[in-house]
Amino acid sequence: SDPLGAVGNNTALLRIAATTGVQVTGQGTLYGYGENYWIDPSRPFPAGCDWWHITALPASCAPALLIVNGSENFELDGLSFEHPPGGHIGLHGVHNATLRSFVIQSPKLAPDTDGIDSTHVDGLHIYNATMNSGDDNVAMKNDTKNVVIEDCVFGHGHGASIGSIPMDGFRGWFGLASNITMRRVLMNRTDFGVRVKTWQNATGYIKDVVYQDLTLIDVGTAIEVNAFYCQPTYCPGPLKPAVDSCCGAKAMADCTQNVQIDGLRIERVTGSAANKAGSVQCSSGKFGCKNVVM
Repeated sequence: SDPLGAVGNNTALLRIAATTGVQVTGQGTLYGYGENYWIDPSRPFPAGCDWWHITALPASCAPALLIVNGSENFELDGLSFEHPPGGHIGLHGVHNATLRSFVIQSPKLAPDTDGIDSTHVDGLHIYNATMNSGDDNVAMKNDTKNVVIEDCVFGHGHGASIGSIPMDGFRGWFGLASNITMRRVLMNRTDFGVRVKTWQNATGYIKDVVYQDLTLIDVGTAIEVNAFYCQPTYCPGPLKPAVDSCCGAKAMADCTQNVQIDGLRIERVTGSAANKAGSVQCSSGKFGCKNVVM
């Protein structure tokens, strides 16, 4: 049987669930041997979707290194998280968490290796961390609120992301994220600096987000706000046609039901961008962007 008691892609090398006051500390390394998995992530689905079948997992089941579920007052201090098959750290259903002085390290081309993912999180403080990943350095996703990320260094990866909201972009989903501050972050050759991404044909809001005192070194795009983050391949089966209908050239004209972005402040962002300074794409409908200050 699965010794982790985990199901689906909640599976992780280390999984902490339904706890209060757990502390994970030290100077060691959790190494996931993701390079054995990245070679061919489309292998046939085996008997289980877990860490122990790592050499034969489909991409949707790639295990993480650390998952915290349904817990409160969690603390991480130290440790290095390297080369997971999937994400490095996932926080889901967590109330009050502090993560500090840790390292995240994966190659730039390692697929779907987010540094930190959060869903249904209330109260998160991340500081003094170094993160290099093959996907988002951090991704504050659905129902994440009251977050401060500060005094960190982001190397390669997709940058400091809010979203995508709602997660996976299923038609009709309600998504939200609020009261999130990212400040005093050095981004060295990330694909993006500031990044806010939402799915079209969904509802909800992103509210009261602050990016402040960021230093950018040759990032790809300094600022991206994208209300049309459309990737229909993520929505197979009956959901795919609905998402397809809002993709491509017709998206901005025909799909005006969007997650609203209300209260986005971008202050004192300095440095260099290799491709472009920024791109802001908001819905033209009633749920577009408002109170955006740069």
